Formats: sequence, C-alpha cells, structure tokens
Amino acid sequence: MPEYYRHKAPRRSTKLSDWCGFLQPKQIIHLLTKLTDRWRKGLEILADIYGIENPFDAIPAFGSLTGYPGFEDFSIARTVHFHYLSATAFTKFRLATLAYFNDAPGREEQKHLILDLFEDEKPRIRAMRQIISHYPRIPYEDEAQQHIYTTTNLDQRLVNMDRFSFQVGQAI
Repeated sequence: MPEYYRHKAPRRSTKLSDWCGFLQPKQIIHLLTKLTDRWRKGLEILADIYGIENPFDAIPAFGSLTGYPGFEDFSIARTVHFHYLSATAFTKFRLATLAYFNDAPGREEQKHLILDLFEDEKPRIRAMRQIISHYPRIPYEDEAQQHIYTTTNLDQRLVNMDRFSFQVGQAI
C-alpha cells in the first residue's frame, strides 16, 4: 500500500516531479483532457435520462433522484469525471504558479489562467460535496481504511482558493 494511503499519513508533495512519474506534466494534461472530453459525452447522455440540465455542478433536485435505479452509478461516474478534471486542473495550476512565481514571460497570462482554474474548480467542488453528502461511501478507500476526502476537505479547498495570494502564493 502506498504511504499516502495510510491513515493520517503526511500529505504528499505538490511538486510535479514527485507524482508525474514517467509522463511529463503536459502529457498528463493532454491524456486526461482526452479522457474527460469523452467521459463528458457519456455523462451528458446519462444526465438526459434523469432530466438533469447541468451534471457538472450541484444538481437542484439531487435528493429526489437518489432513489432512482442507476443514479448512484451516475454519481460515481460524475465523481470519476470530477477527479480527472481536478487532476488536470491541479497540473495546470502547478505549471502556472511555477511560471508566475519564477517571473517567467507571460506572467499576467498565468495569473488569469490560475483565476480561471479556480472558477472552473468551484462547480466541481459543489457537485462533489453534494454527492458525498448523499453517498458518503463514494470517497471511501477500503485499502486505506479512510475517506480520501470529506466535505470538510472540500470546504477547505474553497477557502484556500479564496485566500490565494499572488504576492506570496499558497498550496491549494
């Protein structure tokens, strides 16, 4: 079992080189984007079945849909999609902050990219919060014997985004 799966293990590094493995960050972004673009089409098809207009944010009538056959599976599929989108966004965020805080050319572009990434992440957090409020076992990892994240963790991510400072930076 990887060290970071252990209960109360220290947080893994946010250094891209520590977790990208054999792929370069841009390759990870490319491959996960291909996956999420295709996954999105499947979610849109499933959302139509349940009469959901926007499956990529919190769903207004979520509680009333939880009893429908297959809705938990749909929620799991959304969760997978959100995880890969967040992993892609995190990779882009790290690249953008490295460029921004190292005074690389295009610094203003990096700033706007970071702000856009935050705005794109917020609906995913709202959706994940809603999903795990109704299906608390979804983020539970049996091997790790713990929840990989909780509603408290998701709330903290929103706080971290709001507190992010372009003067000093911050881990998200």
